[in-house]
Amino acid sequence: MSITVLRWSLLPLMMLATLPALAADALFRSSFESSICDDAFPEAEPNDTAATATSVVLSNSTGLACGSISPAGDFDYFEISLSASQTLLVETIRADGTPCDASIPMSLVVYGPSLNAIDTDNNGGIGGCASLDGLTLPSLQGLPAGNYYIRVQQSDDNLVVPLYALRIMLL
Repeated sequence: MSITVLRWSLLPLMMLATLPALAADALFRSSFESSICDDAFPEAEPNDTAATATSVVLSNSTGLACGSISPAGDFDYFEISLSASQTLLVETIRADGTPCDASIPMSLVVYGPSLNAIDTDNNGGIGGCASLDGLTLPSLQGLPAGNYYIRVQQSDDNLVVPLYALRIMLL
């Protein structure tokens, strides 16, 4: 009986001894793993076609979705719904907030409700990110109400992108 009591009385002490290490480890890891994707719409695989696109709900005319390009050659499709005529801005950005890396160029295509390609960009954003800006592109101005699709891919289809963010804005 005393062994059982001793074992049970040591268990909380052993747990307390490991808690500071676990907390320190979590704090250390979170400083490297923090991401703008923590509060974004995550892609839902499979989303390799418009029919399986991940829906992004826009709040205050903006939305943020996150995904990864894996394996190399993967496409990610996202869907947004416009309820009225809008001007669209979409861009890929680094999920960790650092500037894009030109050695990992990204590509975007915006498709209309009938799945016609409206516009495309191959690493034309800052540092290799992709950007389609409706303020400068007439093709993305005054888009009528409907469902639109955005395809994200690594431009050369030969690299894995562990995590990226897609920013969507209606202007």
